[in-house]
This record gives sequence, C-alpha cells and structure tokens, in this order.
Amino acid sequence: SNDSHDDAGAGGELQHSDSAELENAKQTNFLPVGVTVQNVSEHLDVDVADDDSSTESSWLSRRRTIPWGPLATWNPERTIEVLDPTVSSLADMIKNFIAAGRPVIVKDILRVCPEVKTMWERENLMQSELAELNASAFRVPYGEDGEANFAAPTMSMAEFAEQYMGVDTLTDDSEPRYVFQHHQQMHPIHNKRVGEMSMEPITAVLNCLPQELQDYLRLPPAGMPGAWTLWTVGMGSSGSGAPFHLHDLAANIVLKGTKRWFVYPPTYSTYSTQPIFEFLRDEYPTLPDHLKPIEFLQEPGDLVLLPGWWSHATVSVGDCLCISKVIDNNSGHPDQHNSWGPLRQVRFNAEDHKLVLNKFADVPLV
Repeated sequence: SNDSHDDAGAGGELQHSDSAELENAKQTNFLPVGVTVQNVSEHLDVDVADDDSSTESSWLSRRRTIPWGPLATWNPERTIEVLDPTVSSLADMIKNFIAAGRPVIVKDILRVCPEVKTMWERENLMQSELAELNASAFRVPYGEDGEANFAAPTMSMAEFAEQYMGVDTLTDDSEPRYVFQHHQQMHPIHNKRVGEMSMEPITAVLNCLPQELQDYLRLPPAGMPGAWTLWTVGMGSSGSGAPFHLHDLAANIVLKGTKRWFVYPPTYSTYSTQPIFEFLRDEYPTLPDHLKPIEFLQEPGDLVLLPGWWSHATVSVGDCLCISKVIDNNSGHPDQHNSWGPLRQVRFNAEDHKLVLNKFADVPLV
C-alpha cells in the first residue's frame, strides 16, 4: 500500500516524500494514488521487455509483457488513474470517477479475501462447477465480419484450459482463442439447473466486494440463487481477448494473470469485429500519435470501472481469468431513467447527488 504519499496538488501533480516508494511503484506497477494521464509516464519509464514468465499455481503468469510484437514492451504514453482502496472511500470513487465519467483501476479490491484468489488457481478451479460449463473458443467473442461466431468450437471450460491456456510463444500466424460468455451461453454439461449451482468461485468474489458498492451499482445480493449468472466469465492466454466494443458502465475484476486494455473516450469510440491479435499485429504499430488509445494493465484483484460508451479492447498477457458485468442502471440515484443509449436522460439534482456522497463518505472500499 502506498500510504506514505502526499496528496496530489490542485494541478494534478503528485508530490512524493519517499523516493523508495516511487521506485517500488515502478517495479510493481502499483502506481501511487493521484497519478494522472499527464504525469503517469514518469512512473512507468522502465523497459520490461525481458520480463520473465512464471508459473502461478500452474497458470502461466507474465506480469506485463510477452515476447511478441507490440506486447513485448510496456511504457504507455497515456493511461488512467489508479485508486488505492485503503485510503479512499466509496464516495471518493463515485464523485471523482463514476459520476464524472472517468475510468479507474481500484487496486486489488480483493486484498482482504486471499482465499478467493486461491479458488481461481488452476487445480482448484478445474475441480469446481465452473469447469463443468460448456464454452466456445472464440477468435472474436462477438462474431467476425458482421457474422455470428457459431463456428467457434464448443467444449467444457476444463477442456478449454487444457487446449488453449498456457501459451507463452506467439508468432504472426498464431490464432489465440478466448472465452467471454455469460451463463446463457455456457450450459452445464450435466444439465444442472442454475439454482442448483452455487458457482462458488464467482459467488466468493461477489461476497468480497463491499456491500455498499453492490447496493450503489444495484447488483442483486451475492447469496441470491443465480446471482452469479449476471456476470460474464473471461478466460484466455497470451494474445487472446476482445476487440474494440462499447456499452454502458462496466465492472471488470481480474482473478488471475494480467489483462492489457486499450480504450478510447466516447468522442473517439469505435466498434470492431477484427480479432484483437490481428489489430495488434497489423494496425496498432502504424497508428499516428493522435489515434493511439489510452492503455493500462489490470492485475489480480484489480477492479476496473469503465464509464459508458468508452470503446475498449483487451488482450491477455499470459493466462488471464476475469469476471465482468455491464451495469445497466448505474447512477444509484432514484430518479434515473433506465433507458438505453449514450444520450439517455438522467434526472437528478445536485441535492440528490450530495445525499448520495454523504451516505457513502465513510464507507471504505476494502
């Protein structure tokens, strides 16, 4: 935890009283609270192309890079803020990020529940109900060239892990595969009913999240039968992921591995059915500076909150497992329309907003 940093000044510049802390931030990618798009580069000026791979409970784990193309280095020109949940309240997150429409990484929001991460270790996960679900091994989760991706091979999650996880070597001819599906697309191979499956690996994650945060995002109680079905499971190895797409506010939690994000604000948002691997191979290296995306890394336990209509693509760096959910009615204010679209009306006044912030002012994030 970076508890020793000073507060950011009015101009967004971060003042540090401990140079050793900054050096540790560079080495661990645990960025100090207050790092902004303007000053983040100075905190990430290390070349990690030689970042060694390691085996984390038999998942292939790479911290930041893989030895192929654009993924061989990590030194973004523009990125997003990182929030330390040990020194920030829920009101801070709502005011500065959710209500402001700014993306944020809440750093290791699962730090108080180490047993949850243990459930997602390969040996444990392959013995859970999650391993029994059927899934499709997509090149693109949403289909390619405007066509539904029905041709993707279907198998159990355990079979997918055996066949497609653990990829540490990529070539330009690789075809990484990715699971990114919710329960309606992942039928149990033994035809169990949803209510008969507790899906403990997912349920345990939800139970670890602050109840007030779940209330604000209007999520169903984690213990309610079938609550896990509202979350999408993502699973893939190096080079796999989702192409650029957009939707309402979304929450994403990485349980194992590292995910690299590429995002554009709504003004520049785009949608693609090109595999992210092909985008990185063919187009990313030639992007002019003014079209380069904002980038960031998401590591185990990190919660990413991405505002609505920010276009985003993701790619796995080593083996990566996550869960995510689009938050359809996301302000937590009682008068909000639950209509669809980036220009939907939101009817609440300053007094309502003040009441929400006061309610959560003393609510910790962990």
